[in-house]
Amino acid sequence: MGVKYFSGTATYSKTVQAPASWFRPGQHLWINLGRVRDIAEVKVNGRATGQVWAPLY
Repeated sequence: MGVKYFSGTATYSKTVQAPASWFRPGQHLWINLGRVRDIAEVKVNGRATGQVWAPLY
């Protein structure tokens, strides 16, 4: 028998090597999270940068 309901968390991480040219004053970076089913929180270098939780992300 499978799990009918799940109330918990999962953590995924991805290391990205970003060139210094990506980081200029006034520059915005966009991260494509792919398909988010429920909620996602993005952290960069341990610092929270935002959350998405409902379409349209």
